[in-house]
Amino acid sequence: MKNILLVSMSAPPQKGAESIQVGRYLKHLNDAFNIELITSNTPKHSWAREDNSILKGILVKNRVELNAYKGRRTDRVLNIMTSSTPEERFVNYFEEALAQIKFKPDLIYSRALPHASTLLAKKIKEHFKVPWVMHLSDPWEDNTFIENIKGEHIVENACVNLASKVTLTSELAVQFYKNKYPLHKEKFTFMPNVYEEDIVIEDDYTNNCEHLTITHTGNFYGKRNPQVILQVLAQLSKKNKLQNIKFWFAGEMDETSKRLFKKYDIPEIELLGGISFKESIELQQKSDILLIIDKEYEKPADLTTLPSKLLDYCATTKPILAITPKGSSTDIFINKYGVGKSFQHNQIKEIKDYIESLINTFNNNEKFEPYQPPLHYGANYNAKRLIKVFNQLIKIPIT
Repeated sequence: MKNILLVSMSAPPQKGAESIQVGRYLKHLNDAFNIELITSNTPKHSWAREDNSILKGILVKNRVELNAYKGRRTDRVLNIMTSSTPEERFVNYFEEALAQIKFKPDLIYSRALPHASTLLAKKIKEHFKVPWVMHLSDPWEDNTFIENIKGEHIVENACVNLASKVTLTSELAVQFYKNKYPLHKEKFTFMPNVYEEDIVIEDDYTNNCEHLTITHTGNFYGKRNPQVILQVLAQLSKKNKLQNIKFWFAGEMDETSKRLFKKYDIPEIELLGGISFKESIELQQKSDILLIIDKEYEKPADLTTLPSKLLDYCATTKPILAITPKGSSTDIFINKYGVGKSFQHNQIKEIKDYIESLINTFNNNEKFEPYQPPLHYGANYNAKRLIKVFNQLIKIPIT
């Protein structure tokens, strides 16, 4: 078996969307390669804390954990005194990583947090001089979630130059990077976030509860917040339109989103806080409608992100209500595959009318029709595609 060195600061059993995606690909890559994983230690004090339910079916015999997280108090002090973050420490543990690698890799594969995983993988690539597949789940330099990212173009450009392939999670992202780096357009490849085929629910869904349940699972932070849906629900609640409806919000949230929920104080909303991956899947499966909220549009890169949560939702075959910019990867996916309805952030009335129509459907005891999730977003299907990419690159000598 050929040796693959997977570099990902986020990996099971850490909580988080990228950790889940790493696990889904890893589960299938293990059958084709000897995988060695370089990741960080699992923090006890952050949103990425341990969640063993993510580990189901995943076995990594060779695992290198770098001590990037030092503890809540120590991390805070280091950030204040030295501006050192866990991500920067992860990159700076290059020598420690080299000392613990058991097998010379035939190929390096990096995922999660480009300012951590990608930069460490770049150093390892330069040391071993083997092919490198760089994955970007979200834009790097052009990420509008991140403030003060001056200088990121230099490192992003250096990594694109050095990487053998760059995999991206949406077709819009592929086109965006081809336009940005035309000299390297052959490097960019579509490799989406995926769902596990074995958890897809195929039974017809029938209403069996006294309340219509609309659920959002996932974190709120920064520019991704519940402002729009809370405005809609406040209007419906004021008109007593939410008597037979419940809204469940599960996940972590920053102080801004906490204040928004407190401000609107809608009785039909239940905040469940951070829950495990297993609990999240179970919650989705017993809901009627699943809610996804993207950040508002600022610039073209915002349209390229396809949240992994959308694929988790598809595995339930439950209708999806999306609040997302027009023409975004989420909007295109929703409409192309008929898995729900999408609305822009300023379409308050349209969202309100749609929720009222859902309530009427429920009250009339009508079914919400299930659908077949797109097969080419399955984990097994895409792992086979990725294995093919790896095998092609391993056969090409690096000069």
